[in-house]
Amino acid sequence: MATIAVREDLLEPIRKLAEAEGKDVQSLVEGWLLRELALAREEKLREESARFRAHHAELHAQYPGEYVALRNGAVLDHDHDARELYLRVQRQYGDEAILIAPVTDQPLPEFRMRSPRIAIQ
Repeated sequence: MATIAVREDLLEPIRKLAEAEGKDVQSLVEGWLLRELALAREEKLREESARFRAHHAELHAQYPGEYVALRNGAVLDHDHDARELYLRVQRQYGDEAILIAPVTDQPLPEFRMRSPRIAIQ
């Protein structure tokens, strides 16, 4: 386990919030970090998706009917089999945010996902 320094003025509000939520400080902060990492990954994939759409014509000319793995606008790998491509990319890059997309006649539409919220009354 690593230790992270936190500004002194943040400690008491964090402790109070953890207590109010019935959690210990560590699990509260770990939850925040996990959510932030997921949001950062989601944003990275959104950016990569935009790059994919912007360069779709070039990608389609070079990889028609294949799947491409993109990172920072660069094609890392490609394959006709999405699963095989995924497994290779995962072995080489681990859990890094890399877009794997099919190169079809039309670019991928942009999807917006809304998070459901539960209201407790």
